[in-house]
Amino acid sequence: MVSNGTRGDGFPSLRLTEVSPRFISTALSRKRAKRRSSSKQTKKQDVYVSQVLFVHKYSGAMILASAIPISLSYFLSTVTSIYSQYLSQQLPEPEADLKPVGVVLFLIGIAGNFYHHYLLSNLRGKEDRGYKVPKGGLFSLVICPHYLFEVVGFVGVSCFSQTLYTFCFTLGSFFYLLGRSHATRKWYIARFPNFPKQIKSIIPYVF
Repeated sequence: MVSNGTRGDGFPSLRLTEVSPRFISTALSRKRAKRRSSSKQTKKQDVYVSQVLFVHKYSGAMILASAIPISLSYFLSTVTSIYSQYLSQQLPEPEADLKPVGVVLFLIGIAGNFYHHYLLSNLRGKEDRGYKVPKGGLFSLVICPHYLFEVVGFVGVSCFSQTLYTFCFTLGSFFYLLGRSHATRKWYIARFPNFPKQIKSIIPYVF
């Protein structure tokens, strides 16, 4: 597997669904974002977009009927997230400042996601179209560690944003990726008879 899906999610559909939510992270900053450097936010956004454009390798096409609702849901979530931040401008600051925790989690999420996508991109050669079981990193524990780190990144966004919508978005994303990772594991088990049964879907040793 060499892309963010297991069976070859293709360009340009998946790039659209992958790039669009990445802008959420820079848009989801409360009024405290005014005290942050905009260049730092831009760098975080650039890491995500660069990952999609230059690290991913796409081995097939994605069904348009799937790409449209996924892209639309990400777009609407982005718009709603930005609007929720706008509405919170006049609200008092939260008693607990979770920005430091959020930034650490967000950076861990970016780094882990990027690293495991890098491992996926190097699974096979340029002309190799065969499927392989991913190895390295946390692939020995879960089949979708990139999803796990994506959730970690969203938790980080929720921490330094601290609005109800971002927490709900993170929770929804978690359950969505939970389902996708479960389907991915079932696919690997069906395709590879010797697939290690101890490898979980997304949460090490648990699920």
